[in-house]
Amino acid sequence: MPFKILDLEKLRAGISGIDSDFGAYTSGCAVFCLTHQGHESGVILEVKDIENKVIETFKIIWEKELTENSRQSYQDKKDTANHAGMALAILLILQLTDYDDFRRTESNGVGVDFMLKKVSDDFDFESSARLEVSAILATTPKNTLRTRLNIKIEQSKKSDYMGTDACVIVSDFKKPETFYHLRLV
Repeated sequence: MPFKILDLEKLRAGISGIDSDFGAYTSGCAVFCLTHQGHESGVILEVKDIENKVIETFKIIWEKELTENSRQSYQDKKDTANHAGMALAILLILQLTDYDDFRRTESNGVGVDFMLKKVSDDFDFESSARLEVSAILATTPKNTLRTRLNIKIEQSKKSDYMGTDACVIVSDFKKPETFYHLRLV
């Protein structure tokens, strides 16, 4: 069975709501996190639901080669993992849903990172869906994906007043593995 592809290079060109600079940065963060954990282009990513069942399997590919200079740029590993998680989440949303237009939220306590909609929709972002993203360079016994998923599901409830569905995506770059949960509101 051929795997679906998550091509990190797609972000470098930009997509609706994600300009090429931000896309390139998040893509670079993902390459750093994956290579830091010993992975190469072509690594397999399992995407699981809240019940821990595999719902899809992807091959993550990239062309970017990390230089020593670029490695030094990604030394804040917590921030780098968070942005790397955004790269995976954006590509997963494009693969797993009909959403293809993204808007970063302001850091004003809405509990999500992005608003989502379809480019073809005539309505604004507040009428569509929300996306909360989190990532871990490597899980620990005290910081598991399941724990992180539960925290982020609760966090996304801060903006339930919008009346839109909330998608939560949390990733671990060590395995790599991702939990995907769509919470219908």
